[in-house]
Amino acid sequence: MEGRGLEQYLAWYHQAEKAAEDVGFMTYNHEYEIPRQIKNESLWVNHLDGHPSASLNRVYGEKLYRKIIEVIESASTIYDATHVESRLAPSL
Repeated sequence: MEGRGLEQYLAWYHQAEKAAEDVGFMTYNHEYEIPRQIKNESLWVNHLDGHPSASLNRVYGEKLYRKIIEVIESASTIYDATHVESRLAPSL
């Protein structure tokens, strides 16, 4: 997908991403990683069925892993801060 077709696809994708965020979903995309990590390879195992290649699955998996770690660390930080605050707050 190149040129105008890619621009239209990305516009739709960003619109869907924003709509998902607006109702509370956590979103992320691979716009940065894919062109930098997969140069002259096919993104698909077979163009007819659209299954992602091993390289594309690796990009997806690595980013998903990093996002899960971010969420866990963020939740841990929030829990720690709340836990400390509750121990410091005076009893009513």
